[in-house]
Amino acid sequence: MPMIDADGCPLNVEVEGREGAPVLMLSNSLGTDLHMWDDQAPEFAKHFRLVRWDRRGHGKSGTSKGPYSFDLFGRDILKIMDALKIKKMNWCGLSMGGMDGPETADYVSHHLKLAGRADTLFSDDALALIHQVSRGLPRAVNNLAVQSLVAAFAESKAIVDESSARAAVTEVTAE
Repeated sequence: MPMIDADGCPLNVEVEGREGAPVLMLSNSLGTDLHMWDDQAPEFAKHFRLVRWDRRGHGKSGTSKGPYSFDLFGRDILKIMDALKIKKMNWCGLSMGGMDGPETADYVSHHLKLAGRADTLFSDDALALIHQVSRGLPRAVNNLAVQSLVAAFAESKAIVDESSARAAVTEVTAE
């Protein structure tokens, strides 16, 4: 199977299943390799063009100078998709944990830029609280960030501060 170059780091990739079928990419968790999916792969390959890969530093993939981050792993996935000419895929992976504080801030900033906002909309204290409560898990970050924006807007604030983020935490975590 192919070794795909990701900015000088070789990534071990295995592809099986019918060409032209919908693509399913399986991602291994930390401390494992693509073989963690061996029991499921035969059944998946009946229905999908199955792509399994070893993350950097795992299995037969190479390593690169750190630090490693979710952003780096995301770029590796894009390199695999480009090399295999995959335009659309289904994704299945096991949890690797959440983002750290700076990654959470970058994540929120990136999504604001996608929405057309390059200015600062969240105070550092608000982002720290969102990170702490969400544990850096993207879906929880999204929910808290949106509710924080709503809370700030309701109070006619130009920026999401810690009190707006606290209002969002109360709203999101209320039973």
